[in-house]
Parts: sequence; C-alpha cells; structure tokens
Amino acid sequence: MGDAAVQRAAGGGPFRLLIADDARDSRELLVKLLGPLVDPAGAPGFELREARNGQKAVTAWQEWQPHLIWMDIRMPVMDGMAVLRWVKMRKLSTKVIVFSALTHRGASQTLDALMHGASDYMAKPESGEGPSSAIEAIEVELVAKIKGLATGGG
Repeated sequence: MGDAAVQRAAGGGPFRLLIADDARDSRELLVKLLGPLVDPAGAPGFELREARNGQKAVTAWQEWQPHLIWMDIRMPVMDGMAVLRWVKMRKLSTKVIVFSALTHRGASQTLDALMHGASDYMAKPESGEGPSSAIEAIEVELVAKIKGLATGGG
C-alpha cells in the first residue's frame, strides 16, 4: 500500500483520513493498518485522526477537513446517518465509507447511508471469522476502497 497516489491528496499534501467509531478496538485496528503509511517525521503520507462519536467527527471535520471519513453508522451522541446528513447539507467533497454489520438491520442502514451520500461501505467481520483472517480481509478491502477514492474513483 505504499502507492504514492493513495497516500497523497490531489494538492500534493498528505491524504487526511478521519476514523469515526465508538469502538476503540475498531479505531485502533485501522490506525494499526494505516499507521505504517504515516511517516513519524511528518513526511507526506496518510494523516490520521480519530473520533469516538458523530459529534466528535463533525468537530474534527470543522477543524481539519479530512478527505475521507471511515465511519460506523451506529455511534452515541450523533450517529453516522446524522453525520452523513451534515456532510450532504454542506455539499462537502469529503468521501465517506460506512462500516456496518451484514444483518438485516445493518443492510437497511447501509442502503440508507448510501442513499444519503456515503461513497461506499464495508461490512464488519462476522463473529465466526478468526481475528487474523478478519484483519486481513479488512486490510485488503480497505486499501482498495481508499485507493479508489483517493485517486478519484468511487
């Protein structure tokens, strides 16, 4: 995933990615997967920030204007759907990937999210998947989605 097109925003600076999820484990997993792409010395790469609920995601957007938000739909304080409406009302160019369970309710929420402006979605790993296979599946799918959105696809 060292492809420069993935790591850099259109203007040449770092690609800013906001991770919004109330589950600390999910946020930590994404930071672990994407963190190696961020140069500790501050060289251009992914710049990551985290938000533990939708309101914190909105505040982070206002302060930082990420290129992409990777977001859970179900969060306290302000859920992902409310954040999507906020993004859509302001006609922001920020792309949003929603993270949802593949249950009947999760599928319905995901379709609603896509209809309300989400750029894409990812399924949460099923409980039967082992941790390493779930991480590998997320990494492969997430890399493809971010690459597509960062290079103008999606």
